[in-house]
Amino acid sequence: MVAQGNGQMSQRVKTVFHELADLCPEARAQYFAEHRMDDETRAEVNELLAFDSGASAFLMRDISIAATQSLAQLEPRVWRCGPYRLLNIVGRGGMGTVYLAERADGEVTQRLAVKLLPFGAGDPQRERFLQERQILASLAHPNIARMLDAGHIDNGQPFLAMEYVDGKPIEEFAATLDVRQKTALFLKVCAAVAYLHRNLVVHRDLKPSNILVTADGEPKLLDFGIAKMLDAATDATITSMRVLTPDYASPEQVTGRQLSTATDIYSLGAVLYRLLTGKPPHEFQEHSPEAIAVTVTSREVTRPSKWTPALKGDLESILLKALRKDPLERYTTVERFAEDLQAYLESRTVKARSGNAWYRTRKFVRRYRAPISAAAIVIASLATGLFVANRQRAAAQRRFEDVRRLAHIFVFDLNDEVARIEGSTKAREMMVRTGLQYLDNLAGDSGNDLELQSELAAAYMKIGDAQGFPTTPNLGRTDDALVSYRKAGEIYSRIAAKNTKYVADLAIYYLNYAALTRFAHDPKQARELAQSAIQTLDQLRDGRPLDAKLQNRYIASWCTVGDIDEEQGDYQRAWTEFSRCGDLARAELNQNASRMALRAVAQATERIGTVAQELGLLEEALKAFDEDESALQKLLAQEPRNPAFRRSQALLYQFRASVYYDDSYPNFGDARRGLENARHYLDAAEEMVRRDPNNTSARFSRAVAAYRVSVCLQGMDANAAVRMARDSLRRFDELIASGDRGYLPISRRAMALRRLGEAQLKAGEIAEARRSAESALDAERAIFGSSAPGTGDRADLVQALILAAQAEAAGRDSGSAEQLFKEARSEAQQIAHRPGLANLVPLSNTERAAGDFYAQRRRREDARACYRKLAQLWSNSGGSNEYANRQRATAEHLVESVEQ
Repeated sequence: MVAQGNGQMSQRVKTVFHELADLCPEARAQYFAEHRMDDETRAEVNELLAFDSGASAFLMRDISIAATQSLAQLEPRVWRCGPYRLLNIVGRGGMGTVYLAERADGEVTQRLAVKLLPFGAGDPQRERFLQERQILASLAHPNIARMLDAGHIDNGQPFLAMEYVDGKPIEEFAATLDVRQKTALFLKVCAAVAYLHRNLVVHRDLKPSNILVTADGEPKLLDFGIAKMLDAATDATITSMRVLTPDYASPEQVTGRQLSTATDIYSLGAVLYRLLTGKPPHEFQEHSPEAIAVTVTSREVTRPSKWTPALKGDLESILLKALRKDPLERYTTVERFAEDLQAYLESRTVKARSGNAWYRTRKFVRRYRAPISAAAIVIASLATGLFVANRQRAAAQRRFEDVRRLAHIFVFDLNDEVARIEGSTKAREMMVRTGLQYLDNLAGDSGNDLELQSELAAAYMKIGDAQGFPTTPNLGRTDDALVSYRKAGEIYSRIAAKNTKYVADLAIYYLNYAALTRFAHDPKQARELAQSAIQTLDQLRDGRPLDAKLQNRYIASWCTVGDIDEEQGDYQRAWTEFSRCGDLARAELNQNASRMALRAVAQATERIGTVAQELGLLEEALKAFDEDESALQKLLAQEPRNPAFRRSQALLYQFRASVYYDDSYPNFGDARRGLENARHYLDAAEEMVRRDPNNTSARFSRAVAAYRVSVCLQGMDANAAVRMARDSLRRFDELIASGDRGYLPISRRAMALRRLGEAQLKAGEIAEARRSAESALDAERAIFGSSAPGTGDRADLVQALILAAQAEAAGRDSGSAEQLFKEARSEAQQIAHRPGLANLVPLSNTERAAGDFYAQRRRREDARACYRKLAQLWSNSGGSNEYANRQRATAEHLVESVEQ
């Protein structure tokens, strides 16, 4: 080491050393160049870096061993963490110490694992520890060790109590299994990681020691110490070489580049490689950070068949695809990885092998660009010489291209223009179908033309939109739309595997299909598709900035994921996703004041407004709707007859009406303002139907608007409310009779029935109300018994049970009423445990209605019990806003009314 004149290392050398210690060689060279480092300082720094990473390796190993052995003696002895007694250490790492523990408060007998921060941990480690707790709290999967409890010990140190997994590391457990058994076991690990990705979590430290397998063969994923939520996964400092395991780290991890779900896919590939070969995918000559980075980023993975010849073929192709250097070249999702493994087990064709030829060709072209260019010139000259001989073929090709252009005009150019004109739904469907017939015929003659295949897939999506995409003018044939979209998906998946040029088209397909399956009431598949869109676009963003169109689709992907979570009652998560969507949309509008960016702002703020209402943030909701309206007015000024913009404006009136008055959600309790906006919604919907009678979306909006008006009228003019609800029911019956038998019309018809029963009860039509209530309850039970019922379906069932109970009570059948109230309470309690004020409303409505029922029958003790539960519910709700405060005051008044 070069010494300074005073015998001390210069401060500058120290500073530069600390800045470069964790960087790769390329980044260090760039630093030296940018800072114009003099030779003497550079030499000193390089000596320090060499000492730190290479020459001192054995010394650092010995220090590490000694430190680990003495750490237990240095750590303060902690014997209790809350109600748990610590028994002995079962694991220790940079992110914490794990103890075997048992419950010590005598309540139950329970053994579990307790994790504590390491002794002397600083703020960054504490922050990561708290983040790990929060991530685990949001997860529930049979192959992920679940969190049981969390808290702080007396000195303020946080702890985490987890399920204790009595098992072996997956590598040790699988040692006696054959290749197929190992692959089947590994598929369970893939399912756990796919679940993480669907919940926006990247693990970032997948390795055999973090996957324990129980005696019954169930793998459990552990250690989320450096895991990240997907939108924060760009923090490269946390995943530096100090906490990575090189054998399983991806190229983007060792170089500090942006991380994504592709990072976990690489690590999964490395784990499976180890299970099947007993070797790591890379052979490191030395273990300095620089050498590791060079090996992982530039040297090809050792072919698995070198170690295990039986792997040559499908499994080798699968492993090599998962372990590609470029994230975009790997599997797009864990599900796709698992599908190939399942195909191997079932002796079906694996997609990894079909993509290998094109992958190798690209690498060959990159390596031999100059000679290939020369060869291309020779081929071009030969093609010129064959021109005369191919004159007839050229004529046929011209006819082919003429038909293709005609199809393109029908499907894309004319369709997109006509879609902006009201009253064009039927014409759009005919044009797209005609163009599709042309394309189908052409595709049969030219199956290898990927561009033609891409046009064909886009045409299937266009016709699917016209057939039954609920948020656009459509013909109400949702099942036909799903079939068309599936055809598009098969084509996009095939051509994207052959050429990465079409990966962006595949991402757009995922997004649109997610929205369609969401409306078809398949939230699980919808969320998986939307997540696939985000992951695919994230991988594209990792390589280069997205163009304006793709950036808009990326923004829409976050809105779609939020839509699904909102419908499932996860309002806090939806708020986060919609807020991200809004931030991205505003940023895009600031950079590019286009109509597309303006529409993205409108769509994002609409959603921010609805979820703000569900969280009880009513003023925030109105503020968001004002921003939405401002964007829509600018859009309508540009295209006053665009039906999509008119529909968005109509929906804005509906959302405002709900904020002012809606007994199913937090609201201001202002029925008159609610009625004013509901009437605007109805007028706008009727105008859309008048302009385009074939527009099922507009007819659906008109039916919804009618019962929205009925809700606000119930307390003012019950007879008028009955008429509006009957009109709504009639409109839904017409829709369903015309062939639209999807989830949306069926579920909203049940709601119209309930609103009719409520209005009839207010108008004193007891017998009619009982019939309507019974029909509404039957309809809601049928919907709730269907596949994948969401929180909204359960809430609607609760409201139908309350109405049925009130109708039975009005008909003097107290016994039936009491049973229905009990069932309503049981269902509502399953909703109320979720965060968000809207999830408290069904239970609040139940306790209020049941309390009123008992009070009317002078059963004061039963009424008091219900009202007290109501008061306690709102007292424990947390936060302070106008709606919650009003509910607390109402509940306290009701308690006082039965205690006098």
